[in-house]
Amino acid sequence: MSWTIAFALSLLLAWTQAPAQTPVPASPEEGELRAAVQQYYDAQTARDPDKAASFWSAAANPRMTRDTFVALFGPAAEDSYTLEIRSVSLNGIEARVRVMAARLRLETRDGRPFTSRSSFVNLQTWRKEGSGWKLLRDAPVADELPTSTSR
Repeated sequence: MSWTIAFALSLLLAWTQAPAQTPVPASPEEGELRAAVQQYYDAQTARDPDKAASFWSAAANPRMTRDTFVALFGPAAEDSYTLEIRSVSLNGIEARVRVMAARLRLETRDGRPFTSRSSFVNLQTWRKEGSGWKLLRDAPVADELPTSTSR
């Protein structure tokens, strides 16, 4: 019996140590889009409101502005994001991207370090414009769930 437990544990250990595979973009457009998503979160990590706002299309409503960024991300802190682009669906010049992000935030409160962690899944709508991919919408996936008011 002990050899079966040892075998099962070795399989589990091998599975958990398997390298993560990065999906290969299906097209150059998808590769550009994936890069834009990463750069958008890099701008948030760098706490650069102007750079983060530059990813938004002028046609987006609501659109992130410098003031929105400052209000949304709060006081200065060290933020880092770990991204997983779960799906990309291209449809002409528009695309929908499902992003899972984990945010680590380090800040000082009352003179002491404080760490917070959060994760979320967002559905983003992007449009290919003259200067590249631009965001039209960035919202929690739950906002896309159908709601029924009839019974």
